[in-house]
Amino acid sequence: MGHRETRTAAQLRAMVQVRVDALAEVVELTQRRPELVPVVGPVERTWVDKQGRNWDLRTVTHGVGLMGPIRAIVDELRGRYDLAEWT
Repeated sequence: MGHRETRTAAQLRAMVQVRVDALAEVVELTQRRPELVPVVGPVERTWVDKQGRNWDLRTVTHGVGLMGPIRAIVDELRGRYDLAEWT
């Protein structure tokens, strides 16, 4: 587990969105159907889990077919950053 840097909910959401936007499938979709590009929802504070993570992001608009890669992005960032207490 160890010590993780903290980020605000807005910072975490932005970090997830930037990575989602960089997915090859999303880059292609942006060119073909920009109205269907996935948009990540709010970061939510959670009970601290067994891995010591204290936040999650569960809502994605237009995420059909991309939830596996999006979940991988969220989980990777959950392992690296904590949600700051003051957000």
